Amino acid sequence: IGFDREGVMVEYAARRLERFGPLASVFQADFETFADHLPPASIDVAFTPINSLRHLQTDRAMLAHFGQVARVLRPGGFYAVGLSITAYGVEEPSEDVWEGARGTCRVRQVVQYLPAPGRHGGGAGGGADARSERVISHMTIFTPRGVREIDSTYSLRAYDLAQWRSLVDRSPLRIEAVVDEQGEDLALAPPGYGVFVLEARAARGL
Repeated sequence: IGFDREGVMVEYAARRLERFGPLASVFQADFETFADHLPPASIDVAFTPINSLRHLQTDRAMLAHFGQVARVLRPGGFYAVGLSITAYGVEEPSEDVWEGARGTCRVRQVVQYLPAPGRHGGGAGGGADARSERVISHMTIFTPRGVREIDSTYSLRAYDLAQWRSLVDRSPLRIEAVVDEQGEDLALAPPGYGVFVLEARAARGL
């Protein structure tokens, strides 16, 4: 089961699944409404990889999402969230370069990350701007017909470890474990990336 906010992405995923499998269903929804499409307590494992949750820009949106997750998890089920934890004032700007090809089409994407400044880096009072990591993407698409370039910019909400734990503590979920991408226990030292394994508080009677 999977979902995406963009209808074109859902259509693409459905075509790929029909052609290559595995047996799965996809639908259009967002982080704050997806549970309306699923029976309660119907999911054993849910996952959101590589900072996707940081597109949600407020505590209210995040708590709504956590409520949706708690609603669909079966007893004993868990939610794996891949999240980068910041250390304000320590992180430096960074850059990723991604390349891929299929047939005669080749794509190169350069992504630059400008860390959130934190309350001492120009964001008054630690507000929204102080917690905004700016992401700048430049994509170049090479085909026999020519070259196309696409630029985009967006923001990801930053969390230090205290902010993240405080938010989860206000939700119907709890942090059960933190692991690396191989599933091994991780003593996360910010700034760094980890997979937070969350479960519903009711599962432990908490």
